[in-house]
Amino acid sequence: MATSYRPAGGRIPAARWLALLPVLLAAALQGCDGSPVLGGAFASPPPRERYATALERAGLDRRALGRAWLGAGDSALAAAAAMVPPFRTTGYLAPSEPAAVAYRFDLRRGQRLRAGVGWRSPAPGEVFVDLFELPEDPGDEPRRRASADSGATHLEYEVRRDGAYLLRIQPELLHGGRYTAEVEAAPSLAFPIPRLDSRAVRSRFGVERDAGRRRHEGVDIFAPRGSPVVSAADGIVSEVGTNRLGGLVIWVLDPGRQQLLYYAHLDSQIAREGTRIRRGDTLGLVGNTGNARTTPPHLHFGIYTMDEGAVDPLPFIHHPTERPAPLAVELELVGEWARAARRSARLRAAPDSAAGLVGTVPRHAPVRVHAAAGRWYQVALVDGTTGFLGPADLESLDRPVATERLRTPRPIRDAPTEAAAVRDIAAAGSRLPVLARFGDYLFVRAPDGRPGWMPRATGLASARGSR
Repeated sequence: MATSYRPAGGRIPAARWLALLPVLLAAALQGCDGSPVLGGAFASPPPRERYATALERAGLDRRALGRAWLGAGDSALAAAAAMVPPFRTTGYLAPSEPAAVAYRFDLRRGQRLRAGVGWRSPAPGEVFVDLFELPEDPGDEPRRRASADSGATHLEYEVRRDGAYLLRIQPELLHGGRYTAEVEAAPSLAFPIPRLDSRAVRSRFGVERDAGRRRHEGVDIFAPRGSPVVSAADGIVSEVGTNRLGGLVIWVLDPGRQQLLYYAHLDSQIAREGTRIRRGDTLGLVGNTGNARTTPPHLHFGIYTMDEGAVDPLPFIHHPTERPAPLAVELELVGEWARAARRSARLRAAPDSAAGLVGTVPRHAPVRVHAAAGRWYQVALVDGTTGFLGPADLESLDRPVATERLRTPRPIRDAPTEAAAVRDIAAAGSRLPVLARFGDYLFVRAPDGRPGWMPRATGLASARGSR
């Protein structure tokens, strides 16, 4: 049994990393599960990138439809809806409109993101699911970190650093339907004491110790003396030793992640130095050796990396007990136009009444309902502003708010702007149901039965029956 060292200031001596270099180099050519890792020039392009390349080769990137599809992917990333994992959301993407949707959320180093997309569509087609990391510099482009395989709608990604991430969902051209996206952040490592979870952690990373002279470089997991301590990952027992603070300790090299796992205050050590172990193999038993002799038995568990030294191990082992909020709103509005039902509906940045306020929506203003999550609808205003409204904030367009009698012919446009295409001309004397209002335009049901935008009448108002 060796006399172990104590990392100074959270750093492990360079000599120790150099001694482990052959194992780390071998692991660099393998995935965490032992499968080869391809990268750089040898990596296969993700499915969406291959599809975009096919569009370019066919010359569709120079056509309005192809440009709209490519632009929809970028626009979705820029307007991603803020969410907090775990979450489940159901939305609709129309086959006739090139579109994409994205969700933004924060992740911690050591978490394993799991994202799945269920898809209901009347026609076969591919759906592209990609994960991006937002850069620290807002001027830089998001970096793609993972993609679902071709034909698949599920991806997993082990988070390498804290930050904001984006999940984008985009069907191929002329393909669409109703989707349900479910996202959770699970631990990447096994919990070091079987049958326990992070509720047994009573002292966390970074807490000051010895009157501020040092900080706690791990988490303390309290358990009865003699409880088995297991390896949180596949690896190699790099050292079995003792030190003044940790007492009986074991170090395990986790080569796939290029980090060392530290187990301290053991009552006894079972694993032997130099042996290869599997996740879940017993290393020792819980005790209170070292400077823990005056405390109840517990395991001090730490993680050390070559570049950062000590890092917070809790995200690596914490398994959230929360489940995604069940859907508590009707889906009839999803994918449809609706209008604000209140005089001043509050548009939230996230599906939470405590989330930041994006703005207010005046009564009878039209909104496009893109998705539903929990007790909230994800909507977009006519000016492109996005956010979340509660069910009491919205109503369908089944009943008009007024009737517009035309004294002169007026154009029916595809959007509330003079630059929008004119779809029809409503004749003088027509009586059109007004479904919603936005600025100088009315959202009306046109003579052909479809909704469209019509400029308000100048001079004396001609709307009747407004409520």
